[in-house]
Amino acid sequence: MRQLTSFGKAVALATVSSALLWTSGETALAADIASGAGWSLSDKGVLTVGKDYEWAHGDYDCKDGWKGHLAQVKEVKIEEGQKSIGICAFKGCAALAKVSIPSSVGKIWNDAFSGCSKLTSATLPEKVTVIESKTFADCASLTSVTLAEGTSEISYAAFLNCASLAAIELPKGIVKITASAFKGCTSLKTVDIPSGVAKVCQDPFSGCGSLKSVSLPKGLTMIDDYAFAGCASLASISIPQNVTTIGKYAFRGCSALTGITLPRGITEVANYSFEGCCKLASVEIPKGVTTIGEYAFKGCVALIDVNLPEEVKTIGHMAFYGCTNLGTVVIPKSVTSIKSEAFEKCTGLKNVTSLATVPPSLGGYAFKGVSCPLTVPAGTVGAYESSDWALYFSFAHQPETSSASVVTDGSRVSVQDGVVTVGGNPAKEVYDLNGTKMRSGAAIGSGVYIIRTPKGSKKIVVK
Repeated sequence: MRQLTSFGKAVALATVSSALLWTSGETALAADIASGAGWSLSDKGVLTVGKDYEWAHGDYDCKDGWKGHLAQVKEVKIEEGQKSIGICAFKGCAALAKVSIPSSVGKIWNDAFSGCSKLTSATLPEKVTVIESKTFADCASLTSVTLAEGTSEISYAAFLNCASLAAIELPKGIVKITASAFKGCTSLKTVDIPSGVAKVCQDPFSGCGSLKSVSLPKGLTMIDDYAFAGCASLASISIPQNVTTIGKYAFRGCSALTGITLPRGITEVANYSFEGCCKLASVEIPKGVTTIGEYAFKGCVALIDVNLPEEVKTIGHMAFYGCTNLGTVVIPKSVTSIKSEAFEKCTGLKNVTSLATVPPSLGGYAFKGVSCPLTVPAGTVGAYESSDWALYFSFAHQPETSSASVVTDGSRVSVQDGVVTVGGNPAKEVYDLNGTKMRSGAAIGSGVYIIRTPKGSKKIVVK
């Protein structure tokens, strides 16, 4: 065998060393950097997407070239000239904290950034006018979003469960906020809905437990199911008079809500509308309402007074169940049916008056747990005693008292069949001499009372 000279050994050694260095460098390149047609991922976690990159548009998950490196993506840079961001493009990039979107982008497809739990802010280009469904869903660290001035729509669940989002300015041009748009944004404190929005869709703000202030536009016509359900910090809200529909569960669990005036155009208080609003002390139900839905006011333990309009025909199952502070109820003469458990456990009731000459049908346990007298129209005691009402009440007929109309400080006051009216309307404030406030529209017996009229207080005598 031939022996290598010293020079030959040196050459051979250098060749082997070079090969090892090349191999080592190649290994490092493969471990730290990924790339493909139109994109690259640096060892610093910066994903650069070129202007000509063609998006894969995954159905449910990211299908783009970096799909195997989602956990390594910390920053996204999209080159100027790129016109869109694909479906699920960065979905599940849990370490993504920063994104740069160029002005050339005019379309961000659905789920583009959903599940990017470390993303803290985003500024959308002026060309992006629709926030597609679930664009930023489950971005738990998102605190700031700047929408384009020309934004017209926020689609389904666009900001679902963005738990750190405390405020967002909605551009004036928005005309549509769809279902679940801000559902579960537990830090959101205030919302000013633009004037062009005619409908608050299903559950767009449900579960926004920190929401304290909501401004609704005058042109609003509908508040859909679950719209503000679970907004536990919402103490008050003004509903525009143009609203004709308030859906089921709309304000369910709004435990800070103290009062509500319902718009005159509605015809029903929908099922579960105010269930669990435990601080709701007063509610104004307008004329024209014919149905009080199931569970409508269930568990409203602070409710003291409720005005049932003359058009009401049906009081639904468990409608006032457990309203333990409700003191007086007047059942209008229009009521034909009171469903099961409607007033069960209303243990604070001291007076129930039915103005119906034909006893309304009662469902099971309609007044279970109620212990107070029932006042019924003159001549109807026998009919009530022969009905299911006898399971809950003893009876007294309404006094057939009347007095001539009198003029008190310019307001015409009359007492007919025990009902005080001022200017043709039932007096809202009538007190006995003990200072106890009588129920509006309720029949009163003979005695001395104090009424408050638009011109002041006055004493009246009912004989």
